[in-house]
Amino acid sequence: MIPEVIHQVWIGENPVPRQDVEFAETISHKKIMWAENPDVIEGPWDEVRPLPALNMEYALEVLRDRCTPSFLPAAISDIVRVEILAQEGGCYLDTDVFQVRPLFPFLSNHTLCISQEFSNRMIGNFMLASTPHHPALYRYMTMVHNKIADYIPGRSDFNPVGITGPLVTSAAFLASCDCSLLPFPMFSPWSQDHQFPGNWKDVPWPEATLAVHAFSSKWVNVRKSKSTLRDGMSATWRRGSGKIGGCG
Repeated sequence: MIPEVIHQVWIGENPVPRQDVEFAETISHKKIMWAENPDVIEGPWDEVRPLPALNMEYALEVLRDRCTPSFLPAAISDIVRVEILAQEGGCYLDTDVFQVRPLFPFLSNHTLCISQEFSNRMIGNFMLASTPHHPALYRYMTMVHNKIADYIPGRSDFNPVGITGPLVTSAAFLASCDCSLLPFPMFSPWSQDHQFPGNWKDVPWPEATLAVHAFSSKWVNVRKSKSTLRDGMSATWRRGSGKIGGCG
């Protein structure tokens, strides 16, 4: 079963934003923050730990040297979250996710989970859950290794989203027959196209919603138009790049 613990990751020297700290306060399960600089972390986490020893530390050295600086924290976090799940199991959540209803025992009934992002057919990596040492996690590491090997020769200052991010994670996870692809109302009921409501604690989230991804977009600009609650939670139908894979 997936262990009942929430993992989060913070890369860089800046403190966690106030709103993200408020989001963490909603999480009722044991929560561990893994930080590149643990001394800057202040908040409701049960434990604050330094980043663990990584199988892919060699890859981080390449990313630090070659990728666009503004994308670097996201790329490091992409890899670290998977390595933590491989070592310990549990549920990873981005810091811009808050809990609406208990995540366990629902997640405990699964072995591997990933979630859709709202309704545009994207599959995110803002929420991942697995048992320790699940094969999909090591499949991800191999895929990232191969992509870095393809991109690195003769290149610098690149965007690593397609190398470490959601598309690679979802491909690695969905290749496993036991992967549960969770529908967007469970973890991502709010559209990234609309400004997030300031009264998020009082929003009547759907009954199926366990947690909400707020799309804070710390490292990339996302369109945040003003809207009503109905706009923000109304399904949109547009072409997306998420694909549902088969077992293998």
